[in-house]
Amino acid sequence: MKQLVSLLISLLLIAVTLVGCSGSPLSANPAVEGIQLTTITSGRFHEYPLPQTGNGLMRPVIDQNGDIWFGEMEYNHLSVFSPHNALLQQIPIPEGANGIMGLTVAPDNTIWFAEQYGNFIGHYTPTTREFQRYPLTLLEHNKQQLPSAPNSLAVDQQGNIWFTELNADMIGVLNPRTGAIKQYALTEHKTVQQYAPYSLTIDKQGVVWFTLSNKPLLGRLDPPTGKVTLIEIPEKQNRLMEITHDAEGAIWATGFEQGLVLKYKPTTQQFAVYRAAHEPKRANGVYGILSQQNGDIWVVSTSENAIAQLKHGEQQFRYYRIPTASSMPLGLVEGPDGTFWFTETGGNRIASFKP
Repeated sequence: MKQLVSLLISLLLIAVTLVGCSGSPLSANPAVEGIQLTTITSGRFHEYPLPQTGNGLMRPVIDQNGDIWFGEMEYNHLSVFSPHNALLQQIPIPEGANGIMGLTVAPDNTIWFAEQYGNFIGHYTPTTREFQRYPLTLLEHNKQQLPSAPNSLAVDQQGNIWFTELNADMIGVLNPRTGAIKQYALTEHKTVQQYAPYSLTIDKQGVVWFTLSNKPLLGRLDPPTGKVTLIEIPEKQNRLMEITHDAEGAIWATGFEQGLVLKYKPTTQQFAVYRAAHEPKRANGVYGILSQQNGDIWVVSTSENAIAQLKHGEQQFRYYRIPTASSMPLGLVEGPDGTFWFTETGGNRIASFKP
């Protein structure tokens, strides 16, 4: 498997100038036969080992049917797991380059994904099994052609697809109705891999918030004006990874060092710092994060090998240990019945947890 931890921390890809383009339709994939997965149950956890090894599982999303979608980098698959019958479908990505990263589900229940190495935004329609790709232009840098490296995606209230570009130091937005792409540079002068925008979330006011994995900053983009604001975080030695917002409008982000979880209140412009680790001074990665309507915050901790809960109003995390050792949990999502789903990159499993 590619050096995933190095990818998450170092982010070794680069930037491009993006132009508007229409999607390139690809032929429909043949039907993929489902694979029945075996369930391993331990307390509140259910784990489903994949049939191969070293799949390079990425963070998952849940569609409107309750099915779990995720990328498999090493096998160039867009995969879907149905909790209803424990069937897994592994769908080859046409023109993919083993670089599938973030996914999001559109209002029409289709799947959008970022292909870092293939350098495109992909769209998959499950009902027709058709792929469509929206290529990003390459960047000439140091006498090399380098990809934009799209990473994380989110859908706004108008159905537009927003995404981060690790190497281009830009935030992009794709209009699925026209195929047009617009870019927002993070600074007045375009840069290459100096900021590395990683993850993003869109709050109820339509403001785009994003993390930067090369700078101790939190980003804010106002779509109507295009104004980008970069906010210094209190942990100067840290870098942020995943991001979300809660029901009260606060912004939450994880750090891949020292078990860092940050809360930022836009109304007061104040930060609060939490630690999802028993020993904050040692290296302790916290990655996926989700916010519940009741105000509870949940994260996955790679070094603690646990799902951790910060109850609303409390200061300390509670831990729920994952049965598989060194599972390296990544993304964390909540299903319609309140069940949490996550991928185990180290354990090569899809797993669920019932709070």
